[in-house]
Amino acid sequence: MGYATLICQNHSAGNAVSKTHPGEPGDRAVKPNYWVTAGSRAVVSVSQRRSITMSWGKLLEPDLFLGDSILSLTPEIVKEYDLKGLVLDVDETLVPLREIQVSEYLRQWVEQIRPVATLWLVSNNISEARIGGIARSLNLPYITGAAKPSRRKLRQAVTGMNLPVEKVAMVGDRLFTDVLAGNRLGMFTILVEPMVEPGEIMQTKHPVRSLEVWLSQILGASLAQKK
Repeated sequence: MGYATLICQNHSAGNAVSKTHPGEPGDRAVKPNYWVTAGSRAVVSVSQRRSITMSWGKLLEPDLFLGDSILSLTPEIVKEYDLKGLVLDVDETLVPLREIQVSEYLRQWVEQIRPVATLWLVSNNISEARIGGIARSLNLPYITGAAKPSRRKLRQAVTGMNLPVEKVAMVGDRLFTDVLAGNRLGMFTILVEPMVEPGEIMQTKHPVRSLEVWLSQILGASLAQKK
């Protein structure tokens, strides 16, 4: 049995007083407006819990949701949001997971974007052969093993660009890695649909992505398509 600090309302004095009371995980104070975690001294009110939920919602909310693959991110859109650099996820953002070659469409897209924004690839994938091969075929710098939503490798890429972080966008297909990491660092975040193979249905082939969308909306993130 642990001890938790409970906050109780002193109705006669109108003040909050503190006392120590034994509690088990999940115990609540007598006043239902407070949530208590046993073994700690943190007391979270209902309003604070709502604030925490809203904070998670904001962290998981992209600044721009294209509703299509990365190929729909045009130079005009990049200029519209005054972006000078793009950090690009690789697997299923640029190339389907089971593919090792970039498409001619992607090559053309990179050449269209290159004049208006500096490009870096930052992937959670640790495979040097896969990510390095894709990066070299596009003639782009890259980082593997990023461990997003960690910010460390994203910061490394932004530093390599020598640009203000707010002028760089994190572009990816995942909310709990790409968007969350970018928002944590203060980047502009762009959510795109996964790059799928011809004839592939995204909802059946990308259950984790679908689950992330569902959870993020429960946490308050707005994924309304913006154009």
